[in-house]
Amino acid sequence: MKGIRCLNCDHMVYEKFCPNCGQKGDTKRIDWHFLFHDIPHSILHLDKGFLYTAKKLFRNPGAAAREFLDGKRIRHFRPLAYVIILGIVMTLGVNTEGIEPGSVRMKAEVHDQDFEVSGETITYVLGKYYAFLVIACIPFYALIAWALNRKERNFVEVFTGFLLIFGHTTWFGIGLIIIRLVDNEIIENIGAGLWLGGIFIYSMWGLIGMFTRFPLWRRVLNAILTFSIGFIIAGFALLVALFYYGQMAGH
Repeated sequence: MKGIRCLNCDHMVYEKFCPNCGQKGDTKRIDWHFLFHDIPHSILHLDKGFLYTAKKLFRNPGAAAREFLDGKRIRHFRPLAYVIILGIVMTLGVNTEGIEPGSVRMKAEVHDQDFEVSGETITYVLGKYYAFLVIACIPFYALIAWALNRKERNFVEVFTGFLLIFGHTTWFGIGLIIIRLVDNEIIENIGAGLWLGGIFIYSMWGLIGMFTRFPLWRRVLNAILTFSIGFIIAGFALLVALFYYGQMAGH
């Protein structure tokens, strides 16, 4: 019987599952079916892989995403379920802290109409719907990254890698909520700066490490282009969404 190499541990597999690590022997490239399959099962089994995935992403996001995409998945948590669970935790934190729309007003003009969106409203929306916003914004970033690295990964693989890396930035938001419990304006401002800076540095680190085909300088350039263009497009979409949210909240 002809065997195959296990993508997780490199052991020879002659049956359905690897006798060494237990991963399926026919592990395939990531597609949409894999991404959305068995989410309820993953959510109900937090003890299997969640902390391992979190630890790997803290240590080296690019390497962790690359490892998952290359087939070493038996110990990892499902990417989409990982983002959803972290989003739920952040939403609970926002509700517990009692952040509500209101407070400092920011004015702008859209279609010749004045409208107001408060700083607290932005914090509230970002916190309460963070997981949804991450998932909604990832296609913009993933499309650009895939266009720059299409010979190395397919689009679904890039999308999945971004789910892991960008979804993991939810931990920075959870940390900011904890900092806000201090109820000190200076500390809160410092925390907000660290939050934004941390997300940028971490995301860049992950993007540079997720791809290996090009030399370092090219990967750095691609990461800058991906983050910059994606930020502009996703940021504009977010502002439009906040505008309509503010309009609906005002009625």
